[in-house]
Amino acid sequence: MEYRVVCERLDALEVQGWSRKVFAEADGYPLFMLQYSAPAPRPRLLIAAGIHGEEPAGVLGLLDWLERRAGAFIEAVDFTVFPCLNPWGFERGIRYDPAGRDLNREFNSPKHPAVAGFCAAVAGLRFDLFMDLHEDCDFYGMYLYEVAAGAQDTGASEPTLGRRILDACRSLVQLSDGEDTGGIATQDGMIAPPVTRDDLAEWDQWPIALYAYAHHTDHVVTIETPGKQPLELRRILHGKALDLACEHVIGRGRGSAQV
Repeated sequence: MEYRVVCERLDALEVQGWSRKVFAEADGYPLFMLQYSAPAPRPRLLIAAGIHGEEPAGVLGLLDWLERRAGAFIEAVDFTVFPCLNPWGFERGIRYDPAGRDLNREFNSPKHPAVAGFCAAVAGLRFDLFMDLHEDCDFYGMYLYEVAAGAQDTGASEPTLGRRILDACRSLVQLSDGEDTGGIATQDGMIAPPVTRDDLAEWDQWPIALYAYAHHTDHVVTIETPGKQPLELRRILHGKALDLACEHVIGRGRGSAQV
């Protein structure tokens, strides 16, 4: 994978009206943040991809979606997007940074420029939802993590956003069921641990999702598309998830403010 191609696609998005800026320099690469916003209060959606370099479909699926589908939502949603947080790893198909560090375990003690830069870029902001785009390279089935503060459902019979994403994708891909993901088993694609912010004090290695949950949002969905499936399919699955994320925050009908 060439990060140069990612940058060229970001150039084209800037021409289409997206605001692009370098929020950090890391391992010899510029890291970009995209925003699309308007003065009127709107629901805020935070999206990140590519913190693990061997998970390219999150980056590529996000770019596909920004080019082809995001236009349907830009009048109703305020976007903050980090399209590729680990370009060094992305180009080499490696999970880590050059020193062998997993950047997605550093968010309680930010040291790497990409991690520290992300934290600085979103400082003081609240979001209605954070979509964290990943892949599991060992899986044939899709799954996701969902963490939310309080009840997400508008009614007892209405599924959560994570459940709706999985149900929308099951016609295209099998869902992981009963498989171990580091001590937690998937259940028809879902992993929804009852994590509270008080619980986070016990974690010594925070991923970006828990950092966002601790400081910036009440609702996080981490997509894990199956790395053993074709790349094009995985890109499509990320796009479907983002469509439903936008519909979800629009349906909730509330904007967030700075804190």
